[in-house]
Amino acid sequence: MFDEMWCPAHDDADVVAEYVKIVTASGMSLHLSHGHYLPVKHASQSEVQNDRADTVAVHDSVYVVKGDVQELETVVSVDVVEKQGVFHPMTLEGMIVVDGVVASVYAESAFEALFGKATLPAHWFVALSHLWSAPFRACYKLLPKETVNALYQSLKSTVSYEPGVGAAVWNLGAFSSMFLKGMMQPLIMGAK
Repeated sequence: MFDEMWCPAHDDADVVAEYVKIVTASGMSLHLSHGHYLPVKHASQSEVQNDRADTVAVHDSVYVVKGDVQELETVVSVDVVEKQGVFHPMTLEGMIVVDGVVASVYAESAFEALFGKATLPAHWFVALSHLWSAPFRACYKLLPKETVNALYQSLKSTVSYEPGVGAAVWNLGAFSSMFLKGMMQPLIMGAK
């Protein structure tokens, strides 16, 4: 059920941000940014698909984990709240369990800016994000851990916490350039 974290995309305990708070019938709750994705079965649909947190409504269902069992549970309340701390761990498989509720590790991305939110179903953005991150997940496995840790620290100073696709595009660029630097460093060092 649990997966290895390969990148703390956001990790700042001092930032105050607005979150969608989703509470299930058993009292489990999850706080996500408006554009963060999670598997949800909307009350009007028959299938579970990844969708943005700001689309979840009362009577929809989300996955919860109880012991070793993952099951759908009805959402009983959805609120917008402010909380201190911005945390966004990236896992190798692209899913995470937070306070017993299952979520994707992906949020609003540059792909939404490229294609437009209305052009593609929301679950495609999750698939595109996971595909885009494949080379970075490979670097995590291949690069020395001290190089990866240095890249995380560099990335942390360039990340934008502003909501919206503009910040997602900025973060995509910052993230890409940091990992490209990390991939090139061993090649450059070997050429000297």
